[in-house]
Amino acid sequence: MTVSILTCVSNFGLGRGPGHSCLLVSGTVFSFENMLGNLPTGASGWNSFNEAEYLEMNSERPVFIQKLYGIVDEGKVLEYISQSIVQDDKYGPAGVCSSQTASAIEYAWGKSFDPTGIDKPYAVYLLAKAKRLVEKETLHWPGKYNLATGTQINLDYMLAEIAKAPIPRTMLEEQHFSN
Repeated sequence: MTVSILTCVSNFGLGRGPGHSCLLVSGTVFSFENMLGNLPTGASGWNSFNEAEYLEMNSERPVFIQKLYGIVDEGKVLEYISQSIVQDDKYGPAGVCSSQTASAIEYAWGKSFDPTGIDKPYAVYLLAKAKRLVEKETLHWPGKYNLATGTQINLDYMLAEIAKAPIPRTMLEEQHFSN
């Protein structure tokens, strides 16, 4: 039973943009991304995907996977998402991918988790590290040789922001950042 934050570098298919934040809970990805909800049902802005399916759909952009320590309660993350669905939260009026991801983490952790800045997906990524919630980090990017125009620029920007952050870096990170 684990919770992970997925941070996608750049927007899907564009090779640019602020990226995307979502949650991985025991093999299921929960992504707050639907501007109008799941029409025609009128359900909320949340989508769910099988982990392998989601990573395959996003294989051409880097996806950082931050497995969180057990202090972020899986049951509480699912409870938060369920409540958001019942409230019919929509992308935009109820926040964006990164704000909903951060709110779910805050709810499940029981402590403040409020990233600042315009580049929220990267801010969520950095805040999880700063709050020492990350047990393990991996980089998923099998399509790195098919990258869309601008993806490398966005990745370089994210890595530069990470390098500036006053966060202890692990051996695993050093390995990923040196490539």
